[in-house]
Amino acid sequence: MRMNLRIHNLSHAAINSMLFLLISLFYFHTAIVIQNNMTAIHLTPLIDFLNNHLPLIALIAITIISIAKAKKISVLLLAITLAIFTALLANLVFEKFGRIVFLMCSSYAIFAFTCLSFWWVEIKKAIYNPKFLEGTLFSRPPITISITIAAATTRSNSNSTALPMHQGILSNWDAYSAFALLDADIPKDLLGKKIIFTAVFKEVSFQNLGWIVTSCPSIKGVGITFPRKQTFFRSVLDDSQKNWQTLYTHLIDMAYLPEFWK
Repeated sequence: MRMNLRIHNLSHAAINSMLFLLISLFYFHTAIVIQNNMTAIHLTPLIDFLNNHLPLIALIAITIISIAKAKKISVLLLAITLAIFTALLANLVFEKFGRIVFLMCSSYAIFAFTCLSFWWVEIKKAIYNPKFLEGTLFSRPPITISITIAAATTRSNSNSTALPMHQGILSNWDAYSAFALLDADIPKDLLGKKIIFTAVFKEVSFQNLGWIVTSCPSIKGVGITFPRKQTFFRSVLDDSQKNWQTLYTHLIDMAYLPEFWK
C-alpha cells in the first residue's frame, strides 16, 4: 500500500533545515565576495551568482520540498546539498587561501553536520512512520494499546457538552510522539489541532495533551506529538491521570520497542 503522509504542522527541525539551505546559498555568495574583494551589497554580483548556480538552486528547491513533505529521501538530498556547499567553500580555500574564508568553511561544515543530524533524528520519529501497514507481513503491532482522541477544551466546557471520541490503536511510538491507526476516517476538524490523547494499556489509562501533526488517510492514521512540559496544560487534564511519559517508561521497561519489530 502506498503511504501518502500529510504534514499539518512543520517541526522546528524542518523549518530550521529549510532556512539553513536558503542561508547556505547566500553564505556561499558572501564567501565569494570576500574572496574576490567585492562589495556584497551590490545587486549585480548577486544576480550573476544566482544565474551561474541555477542547478544548485533547483537542488535546494527540491530538497526543501522533500523536507516539507517529510520524505525519506530528504535526508539523502539534504546530505548531498550540504556536501556540495561544503565542497564549494573548500574549493575557494584551495584556490586562494584566506583566513576569513577558511574560518567560514570550517564553521559551515560544523553547522551543516549539526543540521543534518537534527533532521536525521527528526525524520525517524514515530509521527512520520506508521510502522505497520495493511498488505504487509505485519499489519498490526504485537501488542495492542487502545487509544482515544478528542478535541482539547477546558474543564468547564467539557462538563457542558460531550466531546466526540475517536478510537484506534498505536502502531508506533517514541518518547514524545506516537502514530495511531484509527477505527474510522480521520476527523478533519482535529488535523493540526490540540487534542486530549488517552491510551489504555493493561486496564490502566494514560492521558496527555498532544497535537495531530501528520496524517495518512489511506490507512486512517494520525501522527501525534506530545509537549515536553505538561505543566502549562493542566487546566484541561485530570491531575490524577497518568501521562504519556509514564506509559512510555513502562513500555521501555518491558522492552516494547517498535524499532525492533520490523
